[in-house]
Amino acid sequence: MKTKLLIKKWLGCLCLLSVMITVISCSDGDDIVSIQQQTLPVSGKYQWVFEIPNMGTQTSIHDFQTNRVNYQMIGSAYSVEYGMDLLDYDSQSNKLVLKGSEGSAKQDKYFVIFLKDITISTVNMFKKEFSTLQDAKAYSIPADSVSESHGWNVYTKL
Repeated sequence: MKTKLLIKKWLGCLCLLSVMITVISCSDGDDIVSIQQQTLPVSGKYQWVFEIPNMGTQTSIHDFQTNRVNYQMIGSAYSVEYGMDLLDYDSQSNKLVLKGSEGSAKQDKYFVIFLKDITISTVNMFKKEFSTLQDAKAYSIPADSVSESHGWNVYTKL
């Protein structure tokens, strides 16, 4: 009888300890928004090719993976490559909230990507960079006519 009571108390303490460790490890809240696996409406690589007057052609490529988006800009005016880890996805507005991957050129930045007009071969995309998670989370879907951050652009599946 005493053994069963002792085991119950011991298991209760272990459960309490595991809950406390989880709460403490997630208490910052800035980096952990959603830890569950997300299902995005697109996957694979999509590109947008555009011209910068007097500077040449630029190619923007987004590679959508399960919980990550890899980005690459290639061109004579500007080239960069970095990963973004998915923090949250809102399926109602097709809004992705991301954070620059650890060790990348954008590791301290946050991003919002909105997707619309999704077909088998194209997606209309808007992407914006933020300094804080709060600003990224608060950003609402932009108007079709928006010009900031290069506006909405049609990306073609590779």
